[in-house]
Amino acid sequence: MEVLTMDDTSILSEWIAYHYFALNMRYLIVLSDINAYVSPHPIIERWRKYLTIEEWTDRDITTNFTALKRAHGDSSHKQTLKHRRRQNFFYKECLRHLQYLGKKWVAVWDTDEYLVMNEKFVPANDTRRRQPGHAVKYLEELEGENKTMFAHQLPCISVPRALYSAVESSTEEIQKDVPAFLNASSLNTLRFRHLSPLYGSVREERSKTIVDVTQVQEEDYYNISRPVIGMHRPIHRICNPERSEGTYESMPLHLHHYVGTKEAYLFKDDPRRDLEDFLERSEGSYGANDVIRPWIGGFVDMVGQQQALYLLQDSGVLPTRSVK
Repeated sequence: MEVLTMDDTSILSEWIAYHYFALNMRYLIVLSDINAYVSPHPIIERWRKYLTIEEWTDRDITTNFTALKRAHGDSSHKQTLKHRRRQNFFYKECLRHLQYLGKKWVAVWDTDEYLVMNEKFVPANDTRRRQPGHAVKYLEELEGENKTMFAHQLPCISVPRALYSAVESSTEEIQKDVPAFLNASSLNTLRFRHLSPLYGSVREERSKTIVDVTQVQEEDYYNISRPVIGMHRPIHRICNPERSEGTYESMPLHLHHYVGTKEAYLFKDDPRRDLEDFLERSEGSYGANDVIRPWIGGFVDMVGQQQALYLLQDSGVLPTRSVK
């Protein structure tokens, strides 16, 4: 996997822990945004015992790296364009690198998104949800036993998203089935249980992808008219918009997308984020569920109480901004 981070250390530990457990993630490339106030390096160092992590800089993705740094007076639009350019450079080089290393499936999504088995296909109380690697094993099962499930999408699988609002639950609901030594309120996957009323909207349901990089050709990376175009469709030829995208209800795998707390949402110096945007996405409920909840018990069983506390210690904690 690969991930572009920017001042999201309060959620990064949880994201790594979940995907380490549920996806058997053992190789990760991390690029911290050049405009970030806070480095993810201390968190990355804690995880090196468990998986291989490469820390990249903008020098690893382009020779013109200075052009990606914000300049005084940049408009919000220009800042956003620079961010998207960085994304495109990053995903292109990551896919090339992971293909070179002989990897096959590469997941492309953000640190506020989590791959989950759809409860319409796998019941919420299915014991597999507490087993290490359950999500990737399910993907392999679908690929092997029911090749028609993704036939219209291979080798670039669209994974629909559902937004989870910031509506709070009771302490009992949040802490349910969570080991007592952990504060479930510090983990977005356990604290925020309510689907946003925006669920199903075009904006919020736009899919992310899992790419089979063995099927990517070298010219795909350098096709000037159809370059890498972001995480929604990383490689145009095989992630063609004409391919049918499944709906959230119809696909066996989907992403939970968490707004999180107001403080964490607005902590990022991101021109696309403001209070009005947060309120639009964070309020209301389309219903609550706990389909993702079993992961935390399985993770603790996997690494032990002491290591779970150590690895998740930054979760929910907003750092102090350093001077750029």
